[in-house]
Amino acid sequence: APKRNTRRAAVATPSRGKTASVTPSIQESSSRSTTPQSVDSFSVQQMNLLQVPRPFKNKNYSAPKKARSLKQLLAQEKQPDFDVDLPTYQNIESPPSIRPTKKYCDITGLDAKYTDPKTGLRYHNAEVYQFIKGLGVSSVQAYLGSRNAAVVLK
Repeated sequence: APKRNTRRAAVATPSRGKTASVTPSIQESSSRSTTPQSVDSFSVQQMNLLQVPRPFKNKNYSAPKKARSLKQLLAQEKQPDFDVDLPTYQNIESPPSIRPTKKYCDITGLDAKYTDPKTGLRYHNAEVYQFIKGLGVSSVQAYLGSRNAAVVLK
């Protein structure tokens, strides 16, 4: 028969605050029994896992620097590592946008989904359209003039 260790160890249980004696043995360590003694040792192991330092967290980590100094920006601009035709903040000449231009309502300034075929005014919804229908010719020309689309008759 294997020798039993007669030495008893005092273990503190976090839930009860009392000490329980656990007798470790070779047979008990090889067989996992669900006795109260093994539950107490499991909760102690679980408690110790919460205190283990986590190696994946770097204490010296800091977020990367977002802003660069003027000296760095000017040095980067001097290096011709990009195409000459690409627009930069110093080069105003750039190709026209690929995206279609946004159209805004001539009355409200909101996104214009519709255009009145009679007057050419852009409008946002039916309520604005009712307002446009009541406008005179001079008012329509004034609204069109605000976006440089007025028709000048001579």
